[in-house]
Amino acid sequence: MKKLIITTFCTWILSALLYAALTDESFVTLTQSVDVNQNVLERYLTTQVMSPNFGGDVYASYQILGTSTTRQEVYVWELLQEYYPNHQQLERGTGISAPIVLHIDHSSGVSRIVNHTLPRDGSYYPGDLHTLFPLHISIGLMSHPTGLTNRLQRQLESELPLPVSNTY
Repeated sequence: MKKLIITTFCTWILSALLYAALTDESFVTLTQSVDVNQNVLERYLTTQVMSPNFGGDVYASYQILGTSTTRQEVYVWELLQEYYPNHQQLERGTGISAPIVLHIDHSSGVSRIVNHTLPRDGSYYPGDLHTLFPLHISIGLMSHPTGLTNRLQRQLESELPLPVSNTY
């Protein structure tokens, strides 16, 4: 029984050390949070990540996937969509649905987003997910979560001032 307890303890310690070495995270930082004001986050997403190409306004819907106090990062799945008026309804313009890493600065005592990183498209995407995101997040993003994107789109369009055209 004593050997089993010692073996279990050693296995747990080795697993924690291996996880920390491979992911640059620890079990402690997984439960900690980087504090970012939701209005600041939304304003950053709608003004700094994507520009409208049809003269409309960019709206954001997002889900925070996690944070890292070690790296001072916030991991987000974003849905950004431009809408422009056309008669009595809105038309969809430019849009993006993707994971993003927001880099945070706390040096002034207030959290502020200083820049961001998006994974590249195509064959670079899987490698970038592994490089940019902690392992427990990147694994979930590998299959491009369509259900999450659909939910964010419904949420976003339910808050718009006019109905959205269903034609593309």
